Amino acid sequence: MTPNVGQGACQAVEDAAVLAAALATEPTAESALARYDAERRPRGPSVARAARQAGRMGQQLARPLAVAVRTPLSGRLPPA
Repeated sequence: MTPNVGQGACQAVEDAAVLAAALATEPTAESALARYDAERRPRGPSVARAARQAGRMGQQLARPLAVAVRTPLSGRLPPA
């Protein structure tokens, strides 16, 4: 997970919560891990892909022409 969307630690916390719930309710560790995998597998790759895309966008926006356009526009964006 690249750090471009600040989700690495968040994903780890989500992973821990889902794994703990699976371990608490499933009869075996194997079934708990299977449930954990089924619940978490769809989310991880999509977040990692978004992080990679944000990283590529950041690299593109570091080019001098992009910076010249981005900087004046960023001051006009609403704070939220």
